Amino acid sequence: MRKTKKRGFIWINWILIVAFTITLGTFVAKWLIGFTKERTSEFQERTMNPSFCQDTGVSLDEICQNPQTLNIKVTNRKELEVSKLLFRVFDIYGNPATREKNVSLYPGDVERLVILKQGTTKKVEIIPFTKKNLKNIMCSESSVTAVNISYC
Repeated sequence: MRKTKKRGFIWINWILIVAFTITLGTFVAKWLIGFTKERTSEFQERTMNPSFCQDTGVSLDEICQNPQTLNIKVTNRKELEVSKLLFRVFDIYGNPATREKNVSLYPGDVERLVILKQGTTKKVEIIPFTKKNLKNIMCSESSVTAVNISYC
């Protein structure tokens, strides 16, 4: 009679463990599916919106460098506010470095920026960001590039 009770408890334990594992797996799978759908739509909204980015852009008015910094003057020449600028800085060996600068450039605004760097810079690519529904949207098709940057 004792063996029968032990066997019953063992089977109940196994059933409970399997049920718990299946329930936990179901919850994780549902959360993961929802998370993936949300992030995918957010990514598409941020990168796949060329019509929105046509009204976003900056012009590079002045740029010069010294050993520690880049001195840059940018102007917002389009119709939407620029909320952030991404700087891709390439040295003379082609090694990239990325810098971000939060700005608030309304149409027609001019801003002088100082970007920290190391060594001699050969090329700078500036990519503007704008905001839509409180999300930053990168407008890489509106980027501006400067090559062979002179010393200040």
